[in-house]
Amino acid sequence: MKKKLFYLVCFAIFVDSVLYGVVVPLLPAFARANNIHPHLLGYIFALYPLTILIFSLPVGFLADKYGGRILMILGMLGMALATVIFAYARSAPMLFLGRFLQGLAAAVTWTVALALICGKFPAQERGGKIGIIGGISAFGLMAGPVVGGVFSEWCGWALPFYICAFFALLTGIGFVFIAIERDKSGDDKAPKPIPWNDARVILSCFAIILGTIGLGVFEPLLPLYVMERFNVGKALVGILFGFISLSYIVAQPFFGGLSDRYGRKPFILAGFAIVALSCLLIILAKSFWSIFIIGGIFGIGLGLLIVPAMALISEAFDSGGSSYGVSASLYNISLAIGLALGPLFGGIAYERIGFAGVLAYYAICMLLGGVIVFNVRIRRS
Repeated sequence: MKKKLFYLVCFAIFVDSVLYGVVVPLLPAFARANNIHPHLLGYIFALYPLTILIFSLPVGFLADKYGGRILMILGMLGMALATVIFAYARSAPMLFLGRFLQGLAAAVTWTVALALICGKFPAQERGGKIGIIGGISAFGLMAGPVVGGVFSEWCGWALPFYICAFFALLTGIGFVFIAIERDKSGDDKAPKPIPWNDARVILSCFAIILGTIGLGVFEPLLPLYVMERFNVGKALVGILFGFISLSYIVAQPFFGGLSDRYGRKPFILAGFAIVALSCLLIILAKSFWSIFIIGGIFGIGLGLLIVPAMALISEAFDSGGSSYGVSASLYNISLAIGLALGPLFGGIAYERIGFAGVLAYYAICMLLGGVIVFNVRIRRS
């Protein structure tokens, strides 16, 4: 039963990630075709992580108290509804509504999925399992831009969203028919306080926020940058983000498993360095295909940073019983903060200092963040 649950959770994450990836090339193209200002586009992108930020912690408490089965069903239904709204969107307000529901569904799906995995597998296996989920997610992120970019050019705006809606409903049906055992001792107890005095929690959240700020900058701005500078279309932009996701696929399961054996901190530090280096290299790139290769380096850096950081957060909750919903919500909240700050500040800075200036400042922040993490002692589980 544990294996079946793991496979179903992986498929739920895959569907969520495909939808996320579908949106990446389509929203900037929609904004460009309908003269939507870059600020407004940034707000639409930021609404997704802001919704995750607001709802992840309540979902985490609900998952710890009542279990994850019904929440996963509701999450899949919400995801299907969001995709239908995207399919029929003809204005910015409809995009805002679809993006809000997409974020709400993701808050449920990711929080409950990660809580289930942390609860079913010991710390010595957790990095590898989270890495597999991350790899599945990255594969969905890779497939999403290709599906969104290519199919929208061939068959119209709505088809990629119809495909996502179908598989979201199918996954929800899967959770209807699976039994999920849970710790019933958590029914009557108060939620465990978040251990903010634990360096593993603070530094992991810090690392995830800084890492995903870069992803939040890339998603709305990199498509605009390459389309304007190198005159490429939606299909190539989709393929570019697909390759970034492919590098993410390779990095996450591999380095997540290694971090189970050798500790989380060395891999987190390597992620800081590689992400900073890739941003500096993009500034120097002279062709689309140079950015294509460097984007793969960026994806590897994110995989090195984020998976060990998520596993490190969960280890701080191992001694307190069934509170993995809260630990998973902290990961989601950190991810959401980074994905919100990235497009908000990136969109404003892009108009003032250009994409190269944004990347230069971000690379400096990553290098400084790595120095901070290096100088803090993190104990192993």
